[in-house]
Amino acid sequence: MKKIKNSMKIKILLLFVLITLTNCEKDNYLDSSDLELISQRQNILFNSFKKDFTLKNFKNNFIKNNLQVN
Repeated sequence: MKKIKNSMKIKILLLFVLITLTNCEKDNYLDSSDLELISQRQNILFNSFKKDFTLKNFKNNFIKNNLQVN
């Protein structure tokens, strides 16, 4: 009987901990304005990279001779 009581106490405690942890989780969703801002920043970086990506930027002759830039 004592084992059953202890087992039930442990199960109830674990259930309480599980419920508490589940309820404390924060939903971290980005709204559309955040996504749009991130997209704009990525586009700026990508365009900058495309503009500055030339063979002159490479010092290694192997890369200069074998890299094809469109």
